[in-house]
Amino acid sequence: MKFRVDFKGRISDNEWHDNTNFENLDNVTQVYAFIFDKEGKVCLIKYNGMWGIPGGTPEKEDKSFEDTLKREVQEEADLKIKNIKRVGYIKVIPRDGSKIHYLLRYTAFVDKINNQTEDPAIGEILERKFIDPRDICKYIDWGNCEFQLNKAIKVYNTF
Repeated sequence: MKFRVDFKGRISDNEWHDNTNFENLDNVTQVYAFIFDKEGKVCLIKYNGMWGIPGGTPEKEDKSFEDTLKREVQEEADLKIKNIKRVGYIKVIPRDGSKIHYLLRYTAFVDKINNQTEDPAIGEILERKFIDPRDICKYIDWGNCEFQLNKAIKVYNTF
């Protein structure tokens, strides 16, 4: 699936890929997950006034993309997660000529919900909420948010 994104005036042509062999990708800039609780609700966090799913950028100490995801979800949403599964990735081709990069998508279950603490990367406590997945597009305006969620739900339903 191909789609165009305009994020804060930066336009890119994006391509969804069901391939989960992430190790062959270079320049991975994002590792995010649709995280479901025991009621089937999905976790969102609010950062800079915008809702999104938890995740972040790989760092040197991360041994795998799954390590990145666990660390970022703990830092941002104060959740311990389990049953992590790969969903697919997005190839981002910026129209401004900057380097092609990749956004990884996962799904996972909540193992433990902790009291919220300050995210060490930004020095503030992010708002966290669990919503009915059918309402996700009311919070997130990615253009293909529902498509990605449906892919994640298909993987989630394999547990």
